[in-house]
Formats: sequence, C-alpha cells, structure tokens
Amino acid sequence: MQPMTGIRIIDVTTNASGPMATGMLADQGADVIRFETVGAGDPARHVGGVRGGVSAYFAQMNRNKRSMAVDLKNPAIRPALYKLIETADVFVQNSRPGALDRAGYGFEDLHRINPRLIYVSISGFGRSNPAADKRVYDPVIQSVSGFAAAQGAGGGEPQLMRTIASDKVAAVTAAQAIASALFARERGLIAGHHVELSMLDASLH
Repeated sequence: MQPMTGIRIIDVTTNASGPMATGMLADQGADVIRFETVGAGDPARHVGGVRGGVSAYFAQMNRNKRSMAVDLKNPAIRPALYKLIETADVFVQNSRPGALDRAGYGFEDLHRINPRLIYVSISGFGRSNPAADKRVYDPVIQSVSGFAAAQGAGGGEPQLMRTIASDKVAAVTAAQAIASALFARERGLIAGHHVELSMLDASLH
C-alpha cells in the first residue's frame, strides 16, 4: 500500500505549480480528481507536441489522475460538486485570491460542508500582497524573487533559469505542506485547515 492510499484530492488548478504538486501525491497513491475547463480543458493539454489529444507536458504533470470537465461558474452543478467535495480530504486551487470565493468554492464555503477538508491555496504573490490580483507566471516570480538576477554571470544582465523553477519550488512546497496538514489532522491537532502559500515566498525561501 502506498502512503497516500485512501486520500482523495480535488485538484482545481491549472498550468504547473498545482498540477505538479498533486501529481507527486498521486504517485504516492492519492486519488486525484482534476476539474478542467469545459471545452478546451487545461491549457497544458495544448503546450508543445500533442499526441492523442494530450501533450507530454500535460501527461507528465497529470499522471495517475482522473479528470472531469466542470464549469465552476454554473450554480446549477454546485450541489453535485459539493457532494463530491464532501468525500474529499484535500482541495487544491491556484486561482487568483478571491476568485473561487465568488464562485462558491472558497475555504469558508467548503469548510461548512466538509469540516475535515484541507483547503490549499497557491498564488503568485499571496493574498495580502499589493499585486495579489495580477496574473502571475513563472518568469515573473523568477524576476521578482531574484532567481533571474542570480543567473546573471558576473553581475551581467539577468537571465531566466531555463526551466519553470518557481513553479517547481512552489509545487514541492505545496506537496510537503499538504502531507504535513494531513499528518496533523490524523494526530488530532487540526480538523479542517486552510494552507496558503505563494510562489514568491517559496522562491525567496
């Protein structure tokens, strides 16, 4: 039996940091259910070479998962999704702060229907940062955190690391935080809990 066997994770993330985090937990036996956008699905499905409707980039991050097409803005399906979330241990999202609250899937909404839920929010800058409402991608965080400056040889022009370093650091941090929260819950130290982390904090650390 794998360590995460019996743990159900609802993954409402896109791009890289969230899917990579839940992918690590799926490797360890977690039952991960992806919510993807109706129509096009996750944007990562269409990055780079595509075979059979799936890119290598998407397959690498979403191995061992199940996916369903969901319109979170449609209130008609909310009761059915709430029923599914009632069965979950973890809910992971990386929308801009406040976006899922407006759709009825914020921490307070889901904690009422599932008091044991570990709710995880991954963002670029964090909820209280002045740039909290801005769209954020890996190159932005590499620049702001100093990754790019550190790559500039001999004090030269900043250079991006040629991999999605900030996304990957955030993913590893999120996976570790989820495992810690589940462990704390099993020990009776917490019931439900809201884990908040930002790509900027993870990269600075």
